[in-house]
Amino acid sequence: MKKHVACKAKNDTTASANQARERVRLPGQGGYEVEWDMAAPVTSIGALVYFAQYLAAGGLFDAFCADSPLHYTSPNAPTGRDVLGTMIVSILNGQTRYAHIGALRGDRVSADIIHLSKFVSEDSVRRGLLRGQEQEWDAWLSRHERAVWEPLLVEPYVLDIDNTVKSLYGHQEGAEKGYNPQKHGRPSHNYHTYFVGSLRLVLGVDVHPGKEHTGGHGMPGLWRLLDSLPAHCRPQLLRGDIGYGNEKAMVESERRGQPYLFKIRQTTKVRNQIEQLERMAGVWHDLADGWQGTETRLTLSGWTGERRCILVRRPADNRPPPAQSKTLPQTEFTFVQLMQDGPNYEYMVLVTNTDYELEAMAQLYRDRADCENVFDEIKNQWGWAGYVTRDLRRCRIMARLIALVYNWWNIFTRLAQRDHH
Repeated sequence: MKKHVACKAKNDTTASANQARERVRLPGQGGYEVEWDMAAPVTSIGALVYFAQYLAAGGLFDAFCADSPLHYTSPNAPTGRDVLGTMIVSILNGQTRYAHIGALRGDRVSADIIHLSKFVSEDSVRRGLLRGQEQEWDAWLSRHERAVWEPLLVEPYVLDIDNTVKSLYGHQEGAEKGYNPQKHGRPSHNYHTYFVGSLRLVLGVDVHPGKEHTGGHGMPGLWRLLDSLPAHCRPQLLRGDIGYGNEKAMVESERRGQPYLFKIRQTTKVRNQIEQLERMAGVWHDLADGWQGTETRLTLSGWTGERRCILVRRPADNRPPPAQSKTLPQTEFTFVQLMQDGPNYEYMVLVTNTDYELEAMAQLYRDRADCENVFDEIKNQWGWAGYVTRDLRRCRIMARLIALVYNWWNIFTRLAQRDHH
């Protein structure tokens, strides 16, 4: 999580500024001592000093600006570096609207820290994102995204796939009334995202119209990502919720030799299998933390073959008798379901093509709950809930820019605090 610290950023030119300081004694309990330094430059983004050092040491920002699609020929136009630097500092400052960029323009210190001639206006940023072809932006962003995370993928990792809803309040392109659990009936965009589980590194994000909220709409981008990775950089496991537990996703994974773990719907055949297992003794094994599990092999309707399925349950102590309520209560975890009839348990059913032990599979899927923490952080603290324009093109570019800066910051903070997120 990023923190903004108010501090004085001093350079060598302020070493002789002592004569500009004075101390004032204020009356009162204990008194106060005030020290003024009229020559010291001050910025509200104190941590930017250290982050800029990290960007400079890795050559990240210089390379980012060197081959950007922003090319200006007018002598009165801003430079591409100034436009990109303004966007990055706006994102780091926790801003969520283009209009907020105006607050940066009086901060000369932050501009000097990352070697900008100035912070540009919000209009310059909006217009800058319209320059060049969309293919140029895509290729440019892809190069710098991969430069961040591809060297890290030589270690075993889990690739999480999920999507989140971004509510909209105007007449933006792609603002459609789709699935929106927080604001029913509100038009939205949908962000299909791929990231490294537990590390909070975003490997890709596709912005889709609000009606394209099902997992299948994000899979083409995922397959392009996986196919572009060298064999030694591919994930040990592809993990997704019920929106990805379908025949097409499983067939595409199997065709690539990609191990997967998906949750599947509790269809009639699945429920019948659960009821059969409940009548059998000794098939449920303890998985710790109150969970029990077993496994079987199923061929569901529409499947091309038999697959390994993991069934996990735990007592649903908060379930009321049917006579009291026809509505099922909210469970602690959204990835479990309650049986309408039968024993008082809540269940989740997983499908996989791996041979990991039962205990490992159940814990691997429960670890996926961290996805919601990532979405909460990147939407509420990093701008994915904002930076809206009428056209979908600029929304997509800004979503990827925010994800890129988010990755830079996460690696930077992990280098500083290796044992914490």
